[in-house]
Amino acid sequence: MARDFIIKNGILERCVSDKAKLTVPQGVTEIAPEAFRGNLTAEQIRLPEGLKRIGERAFRGCCMLLSINIPASVASIGAEAFDDCSCLCAFTVEGPEDRVLIGPDCFGSSIPVDGDRYEKLLPHMTSEAIKRYSPGVISSEQDAKALLGIFLDRSDEKYLPALSCFLRSHQVRPLGEDLLGEAERGVTPALVAAAVNYMLLLPSKADRAVLRALYGIVLEHGGPAELERLRREPILMLRLGLYGNELDELHP
Repeated sequence: MARDFIIKNGILERCVSDKAKLTVPQGVTEIAPEAFRGNLTAEQIRLPEGLKRIGERAFRGCCMLLSINIPASVASIGAEAFDDCSCLCAFTVEGPEDRVLIGPDCFGSSIPVDGDRYEKLLPHMTSEAIKRYSPGVISSEQDAKALLGIFLDRSDEKYLPALSCFLRSHQVRPLGEDLLGEAERGVTPALVAAAVNYMLLLPSKADRAVLRALYGIVLEHGGPAELERLRREPILMLRLGLYGNELDELHP
């Protein structure tokens, strides 16, 4: 096992193995930056309890990596640590994930799956990876609401592609009603952006009353550019039943 790695003073500096299954030995407390970078053979990696830190880009480009565990002892994961791990489908956090400090774009373009706790991982992924979270992977109403909550809380446009995927699924009505519920607690720029996106994606399937209420929110709190985007969508205008000056007179 020791021949698989270069380890000095508890720091795994480099993986030198071409094995498909790897077990990092006990006593390792840190994975050095880029220690596994570009490994093209590892499919399963088991990390030991007692590991405290995973360095930046530690597993970047491990394109055959299917599964890896994050021990409960891990306190931090560096930026882009799992970027470009295109096959990663089983990412298991052992213990509460809130205790782990995760660096920027930790998963980059990868799509990790951590049971039903994926929503904790989304903020650490790039917009391209989030876009690939299709309803075929995450399709329940609970999942959709979790993503919507992240988007509204963070006011970050990189979540719009993923929100779009959910709106194209059968979870249309619950999301629209959730947007209205959020609006009752206060309208933010992120909520206005989500409302516009919702109306543009599925005007023919969404509930008409919900559409009209959301349009009223955009009319009152949005800007000219957002209103112009809506008015260019003929199907939406037909669903709203609004024409000419009526567009400017509707209120929620």
